[in-house]
Amino acid sequence: MKIAAAVFHRTVHLGEAQLYPPDPKCLFCGSTNRTAFYTLQKDPDVLLLKCNHCFAESASRLPTEQAMKDYYSNYYNEDAVKETKDRVACYHTAQFGDYLARKVIKHFPPSDSFEVLDFGGGDGAIALRMAQRLLERSFKSITITVVDYNEYLAQSDDARIRLVNCPTLDQLPAKKFDFIIASAVIEHIPNPKPVIDRLSSLLNLKGVAYFRTPYIEPFLKLSKLLHITIDFTYPAHIHDLGADFWEGSMVRLLYPQEFSVLESNPSFVETTFKDNFLRTLAAYILKAPWYLIGNGYKWVGSWEIFYRKIG
Repeated sequence: MKIAAAVFHRTVHLGEAQLYPPDPKCLFCGSTNRTAFYTLQKDPDVLLLKCNHCFAESASRLPTEQAMKDYYSNYYNEDAVKETKDRVACYHTAQFGDYLARKVIKHFPPSDSFEVLDFGGGDGAIALRMAQRLLERSFKSITITVVDYNEYLAQSDDARIRLVNCPTLDQLPAKKFDFIIASAVIEHIPNPKPVIDRLSSLLNLKGVAYFRTPYIEPFLKLSKLLHITIDFTYPAHIHDLGADFWEGSMVRLLYPQEFSVLESNPSFVETTFKDNFLRTLAAYILKAPWYLIGNGYKWVGSWEIFYRKIG
């Protein structure tokens, strides 16, 4: 029996020429104290390693730049666009945008101008929906900068919302942002630490960053006992990052003096009962015990964190 860990991605078996040699160091903190606990592919072998220092989990071998380019050449394929109505890897962009708007309203007072960076945001549909909701709550003007190779942008008829596209972080103009969205993107990046550093540096003082990543380690370990294969969707997913990483490493190891955690919890459920009843029900059932037990409960499937720049 084989179960896919993600709906929007597919596994591709990579050959030796498509893989870089193994690197003993953790891609987040540089520690060599890592333990293999799952096989992502065989011949050549690629393992999932857990860092015992920062608790990040990453593939033992990274795909080459050409392999990644080939993989993502048809990422926003017609089937995905037809399924979601938008060029984003999310089932229900309106629901997700509404959710993020509620969080912004919770953590920010209304302002005359609000700068948003949507990193890996596809066409920016989620950020656009969020902005539309913020305008209903006394925000006056919102600029959304979408960093994504996808050049197509969602359209807004409201002159108070401005959407601009930038292919890479290196090509961004010299500016800071009030709110940064990095939803379901860090797990795809072969060299993630410089990207997290860069995103963190782009925040205004008191600005907030939002990260969402998969966390399926408990399911992978159980699958070995039950002789079930879980498709990690490598090389789309390279990392698996849960509460131990985001709460421990982001604040304690990487940026102890610069950021404070506002919220850290199992991630938003992106499907709806109307669109996908069983998948949505399963997600809520799996995540619910965490609200009673806390981080001792690991079966959440994915994690999200909001952190604020304080120094």
